[in-house]
Amino acid sequence: MKCFAKKAAAALMGGLFLMNAAGCSDENEYSDAADEVVSLAQEDMDYGATITQLKTSLNEDVKVSIEYDNRFITEDEAIKLADYVAALNDCDGDLLSATFYPPSLESIYQQSGAADIDEYITSVHDNIKDNYIGYEFEFDYISVEDCITDDSDDAEETFSSVDDALDELTDDPVSDKITSRKLVTFDLQYNIVGEDGEYMLSTSTGTDSTLYIYTIDGEIYIL
Repeated sequence: MKCFAKKAAAALMGGLFLMNAAGCSDENEYSDAADEVVSLAQEDMDYGATITQLKTSLNEDVKVSIEYDNRFITEDEAIKLADYVAALNDCDGDLLSATFYPPSLESIYQQSGAADIDEYITSVHDNIKDNYIGYEFEFDYISVEDCITDDSDDAEETFSSVDDALDELTDDPVSDKITSRKLVTFDLQYNIVGEDGEYMLSTSTGTDSTLYIYTIDGEIYIL
């Protein structure tokens, strides 16, 4: 449980996991070693071959605009990730509680030493501000750059330890209730409050951010 909490806390702290994002391409053709052009069906292309955008200006359910490959991530999952980022923006403990898997969030904030979830999310926000950005900020765009799913070749390695850790959080095993597991790699665009300009969080941290998105007992959660 402690290992899981530390990993989840690291993810919340703005991308301390290291993950090589898959390269994206807008082309539908690839060349093999013999320079022969091979056309691939859309479902056979890597993550990033198709991109969907959800914008705050067009959808009132979207709190932070986001782009993602809808072959790998559903709209509801994208909105859940946007809710998580919005909670970071506003230090909103209630929104974080509605977004994060409750038993793991409770474990994380208690081990952080925070008195409650509001104090915890504020400390996470301030850590990003003080140690990575240097100014008050607002995330205004999410770019999901990669996604590992249950169907990926390295799914067992990616998710087995997380499943085991979740089972340790409650008396009733959780793993039997999990119907979807995803590990998303993303970058966050932000502006500095009161100033012009847009910046990328990965430039400040040196790496993209990663989070798990699980569907447990029919509900989508961030881990």
